Amino acid sequence: MVLAFVVACLPASLLLSSCQNSSTRLLGEWELEQSWIFEVPDDYVTPTLWRFEKDGSFYQQIERPWGPVEERGSWNYDPDSAELLLHYQESGNRVLWMVTALEPGRLSVEYTGLGFFVQWTFVKKP
Repeated sequence: MVLAFVVACLPASLLLSSCQNSSTRLLGEWELEQSWIFEVPDDYVTPTLWRFEKDGSFYQQIERPWGPVEERGSWNYDPDSAELLLHYQESGNRVLWMVTALEPGRLSVEYTGLGFFVQWTFVKKP
């Protein structure tokens, strides 16, 4: 009975966001907002877009001085281990990111590999 009272008193937005599957929250387009390399803020954030589709497909676009570089592939997210695996179709590369925050409208990830440590924070595009 007490649990029913507590649930009834929670805001609807909190209930909806907590009921939403973590993988579902990844769906959509995300734009890179901030980048850190070895925990030092990157002065120039390269415009980067990630898009996660419900069917498991993934799209990445990075704006380079000579034009956009696009790559497609697939993605898999395990909320228990916080691992986000991106498999790039063209290059065959597999990149394992650790999700450090997945909130409504905000995604933070980190990558460590071959003496390199990077942290990225994305904001969800409307």
